[in-house]
Amino acid sequence: MDDEAHMVHAYICHGLGLIGIATMISLFPMEAKSYHRTSASRRANIGNPAIPTASMWPFLLQAHENKVYSQNGEDGILEFIFQNIGTTNKYYVEFGVEDGHECNTRYLREKLNFHGLLMDSGAPNSDINLQQEFIKTSTIRSLFEKYEVPREPDLLSIDIDSTDLWIWRKLCGGKQPYRPRVVVLEYNMNYAMYEYWTNPDDPTVFWEADGMFGASLSALHLAGRQLGYTLIYTDKNSVNAFFLRDDLPGVEQYRSMLPLEAIHRPARPLHAPMSPQRRAKLVDYRIWCTINDIPVSF
Repeated sequence: MDDEAHMVHAYICHGLGLIGIATMISLFPMEAKSYHRTSASRRANIGNPAIPTASMWPFLLQAHENKVYSQNGEDGILEFIFQNIGTTNKYYVEFGVEDGHECNTRYLREKLNFHGLLMDSGAPNSDINLQQEFIKTSTIRSLFEKYEVPREPDLLSIDIDSTDLWIWRKLCGGKQPYRPRVVVLEYNMNYAMYEYWTNPDDPTVFWEADGMFGASLSALHLAGRQLGYTLIYTDKNSVNAFFLRDDLPGVEQYRSMLPLEAIHRPARPLHAPMSPQRRAKLVDYRIWCTINDIPVSF
């Protein structure tokens, strides 16, 4: 068994327990050698999935975390995801990138021939198609239309520390939704599993260097199921969550093998505690869905 096969075994044991292991082995017999390729050969295979659909490649993501231009290991994670699901138009949309120096798509653009749209409220930069825009739910679709974003980009990455969940719902739900194949969202590591807190859908509620930002992983996981997306990974620093569109090959199998309990890392405090006044503005997304007759069981 090589290093990556050992990593899969450890990941499964940690996340799923003995029942999950037995089920997984019966569904996905693993040939460790199929995963052992040099990084150069993996880059050459972007766009042509090299691993069979019924494989366990999502369990190898932690071994492929790699930081080049991203905040954490997102560069390596995204490269490995696209090695395995292929690409279509190599188009990305990312917002909340500041000046674009450190973000989730720079590596894809500079090393893997992706292209697309960046947006932030700061200064624009035409060299990298960074547009100065204030992102809010009421205008996000018109911005996508303004910049002629394709309906099915390969990647959508959201990190605005506020209405992230509501922006995702607005883009990928309702009539004529945008359907990116991969979605990356920053989540709030302060919240424990089965806490469904999210910032309100209010663009005037900003991050104030405290623990009130974005949404919990449980809330995003639920929103993903409602929108037709499956959570497959969170980076080891508990910053970003990675989702695949449900109609991609193998995703239904991955979803059965990767429940929230296997992916959710322990909550840990980040930034200063919220004041009681700010905490009172939080929305319990599961309760909000129940009140609005939106399914919460899948």
